[in-house]
This record gives sequence, C-alpha cells and structure tokens, in this order.
Amino acid sequence: MNIFQIAKAQGADDLTSPTIPFTPPVGPLTPVPTEIVTGPSIQLQTNVVSVKKGEKALIEVVVYTNRQEIKSFKFKVKYDPTVLKVVDTDGTKSGTQINYQNTFFDQKSNSVNESNGEITLEAGSDQGTTTVTSRVVASFEVEGLKEGSSQISIVKADSNLISYLNADILQTVNSVVLNVSNQSIVITHGPTKITPSKVTPKTGIIDDLGYSNALIIGAVLVACGIYLFKKRKSNDLL
Repeated sequence: MNIFQIAKAQGADDLTSPTIPFTPPVGPLTPVPTEIVTGPSIQLQTNVVSVKKGEKALIEVVVYTNRQEIKSFKFKVKYDPTVLKVVDTDGTKSGTQINYQNTFFDQKSNSVNESNGEITLEAGSDQGTTTVTSRVVASFEVEGLKEGSSQISIVKADSNLISYLNADILQTVNSVVLNVSNQSIVITHGPTKITPSKVTPKTGIIDDLGYSNALIIGAVLVACGIYLFKKRKSNDLL
C-alpha cells in the first residue's frame, strides 16, 4: 500500500461531515400543493408548516382558469379557530378582513367569521372577462393560538369560477396543514442547501482545505513519519 492509499484510508472518516439531528413536529407536513394542476382551480399555498404560539404564517390564494375567461370568482376557506387566528389587514373597517390583491375584478365581499373559522371573499367585473394564470388573488396571515394542528381548506361547494357563459368552471381545490408547536419550520421550494459558515472552527481546518489537499497533506505527514521511524531505527535519531 503506497502512502497516498494509507492517507486516504486513515483520513476518510475524518473528512466525513456529521449530520444535524432534526425532530419534526407532530402532524402531517403539507406546505405547498404537490400535484400537477391541469384544470381551473383555486389553490392555497404556503412554505410554512409549523409556527410557535404567537408567531404568524402567510397563506396565499392562487387562481388558475386554464385559459378560460371568467367574470367573477368566489372562495371560502375553513380553518380551526381554536388553533389559529386570522390577522386583520384593515383596521379602519369593522370585523376582520384578508388582503385582496387582484386589480381587474372589483371586490364584492371580504369577511372572516372568527367563531366558525371561515374566510369568504368574492370579486367580479361588470366590464368584461379575463383569464387568470396562476395568480395570487388574495393572502392572509394566521397566528398560532395553542399547540395543535389545523387543516386550512378551500370549500369547493361554496367556491366558484364563473365564466362569461355564467357557468362554474371550478374543478380543483386543495388544503394545507399548519402545525402550532414548540418550533418554527419553513420549507423552501426545491432541495435545501446548507451553506457552511465562513468562520473556520478550530477543529475544522481540514474541511476548508478540501479533500484533495487533505490527502496530499496526509501523505506528506505519513511519509515524514515513516522517514523519522527509519532514522530512529538506524540510530540516526535518539
């Protein structure tokens, strides 16, 4: 076995990074819709799956009409009011409202029933119709009240996408689940990459040098050790 093989065998374990322990919250994790939507839909999306008590999470409502023109839409959202509280977006008006974000359709109604855990929003236009391609039409924040889990769902029977022919073309709705636990968890879109700190720990010099450089240094150290051992055996060194 040459000195490079020796160095590789001795250094492989030292170059392996430790894993970080992770304890997920109790309950299902459904931050964003994972299915492929092909028909007209009203969908909820969020990248937050767990918040602490008193913290807030943003939920967005996305409308997709699949190239079909509509003149109005309506959605109702159900949630558990004992676990979550909807944050009011307009303190100048009575009651609780969510944030409406579409400019083509006029807002007709916007209300939150805090006792029943229901959000209702309706918008439409008397001037014309338009297609809506995966556009966020509304959003709302929910605050964790106590530890638990709440499903936040679009109620299909009380929601619609009304076409220019006065037909309801809504096909698909969805739901997300938000946990209130002792930790906050945000899931980014795509694989999560951990970026190491620029500050090198006292025990992490080899990690910053890189695998190839570490092998070369290890080989040199092994060669020096073999040389010193032979010199000691031949009494050249005491």
